[in-house]
Amino acid sequence: MSNSMIDTYFTGITQAWVKEILTTERSFCFQAYLFTSAPIAKALLQIHKEGKKVMAIFDAALAFKRGSRVRLLADANIPVWLDDKHKAAHNKVGIKDELIVLTGSFNPTHYAEVYNAENTVILRVKKTADAYLKNFHEHQDHSVLWKNVTQARSLVPKRRGRRSRKAS
Repeated sequence: MSNSMIDTYFTGITQAWVKEILTTERSFCFQAYLFTSAPIAKALLQIHKEGKKVMAIFDAALAFKRGSRVRLLADANIPVWLDDKHKAAHNKVGIKDELIVLTGSFNPTHYAEVYNAENTVILRVKKTADAYLKNFHEHQDHSVLWKNVTQARSLVPKRRGRRSRKAS
């Protein structure tokens, strides 16, 4: 962990996220569009088992995509919300201890880590963390808390973003 106010990553992004998650002292709020990263899921589960508060919001349409780790978190009794208000809930944010923000282009997936050109910025600025936490709660307020898999699956849009194929 760095002592600087801002750290940037273009490689080793998953490891940077895991390191920050595992050094959480009180809470970690997590937002992701697509979430298939086993190391990040493992780190979130670990701090949850240690009694630290973990909350997560995911894009409703991608929560059940093959390889998704969303259900793993929900099954471990981590509060999970599904954001079905937006065409794409495309946030990629971690808020650690209400003090530190992790954000950038990086979707927490193995594919993004290995194949994509991605970035993460870690901001150790309380005012910035406050703004991101406020935004997290705004998304939480319009999202649906995962209660069970049947209820959660009902939120998945059937044809999100596709145009009608009706003949003109």
